[in-house]
Amino acid sequence: MAALSGTNLLAMGSKASGTLLRFLPTSRKNVARPLVEVPMNRFAALVALAAASGALLAEPLPHRRGARPVFHSDSLHQSVRYSPGQRRVQILRSERNPETEQWEPSVQDLRTTFDVTAVDGRTADDLFVAGGTESGEVVIERWSLGPVAGAWSATLPNAGTALGTPVATSPLVERLVGGSYLSPEERPAAPALTRTELYRDPLPGGVRALQADPDGRYVLVLDGAGVVHQLEARPGARPWPLCGAIDDAAWITVRHHELLGRVYHVETWAPWPWSRIAVFVDADNDGLLDLGVELERAAYERIPGAWSQFTFNP
Repeated sequence: MAALSGTNLLAMGSKASGTLLRFLPTSRKNVARPLVEVPMNRFAALVALAAASGALLAEPLPHRRGARPVFHSDSLHQSVRYSPGQRRVQILRSERNPETEQWEPSVQDLRTTFDVTAVDGRTADDLFVAGGTESGEVVIERWSLGPVAGAWSATLPNAGTALGTPVATSPLVERLVGGSYLSPEERPAAPALTRTELYRDPLPGGVRALQADPDGRYVLVLDGAGVVHQLEARPGARPWPLCGAIDDAAWITVRHHELLGRVYHVETWAPWPWSRIAVFVDADNDGLLDLGVELERAAYERIPGAWSQFTFNP
C-alpha cells in the first residue's frame, strides 16, 4: 500500500465517522510521532473498509459493573472490589479444586494509605492500584502478591525491555504452588503483598481508570479530564499524555486484532449503540503507540478481521 499523508488518513477515517487523535509531544520525542507509518496505513484501510463492510464483531466489548474481573483461566478466576472514598481493596479469588472439580472462593482484604479510585490486573498476582490523598496527590502503585502453598499461581514474565523494542508476549504459566491443592481455609497464610510506588503527584481530576500493558512495561492511565496517559512501570516515572481529552471517557480495555496487533480501547459512558470508542494501536508491540482514532461504535464493529482477548485480562 502506498504511504498516506496525515490529511489523507484523516479523510479516510472520516468516511467511517472516525476522528484521528493526534498524539501530543512526549518526553521521549520532541515532536509527535509521524502520521505516515505502515501500521497507520493498515488501520486507515480497515477504517475505510468499515464504512461498506457488514462483518460485525462476534461480541461487544465488556461493560464492567460491581466487582471488576482482572484475571481468568481454567483454574483461577480473580476480581477486585473497591469503592470510591474507601482505603481498601478486596481481592476475590475462585479456584478450581482438582480433586472435586468444585470452585472454592476466598477473599483478601488489603488496606491502602489513599482513597482508591481505580485498579487493574496484569495477572492475578500483578496489580496496579491508583487513588488520591487528602492533600490532592495522585498515587499509583504496583502490587505483587506472593505465592502460597496449595494455591493456584499464574505468572507472566515481564518483557524486561525498554519502550521502543518490539516484544512477543510470553505464554502464561499456571501451576499449583507446592504441587498439591489446599482449600483456602487450609493454607498457612494469605498471599504476601509487596507494594511499589510508581507515581505520587497531582493529575487533573485524579485517576478514573487503569489498563496494564500485558507485558508489564507500562500502564495506561485515564485521568478525570478524559486524557489518556502512558506511565512506565518503574518508580519515579512521569506520565505523559497520548492525546487530548476524550469526551465522556469511562474505562480502558485491551484486545488483540489479527491485522492490527495490540489495540487499547477507551470506552465512553454513552449508551450502546450511540457511544464512541477511541482506539490506540501498537502494531509491533514495542510499547510506543502508533495511532489513535476515535470511531462511532457502528463503524468500529464493522472493522473486518478477528478480535481476541488476552486470557489473563477478560
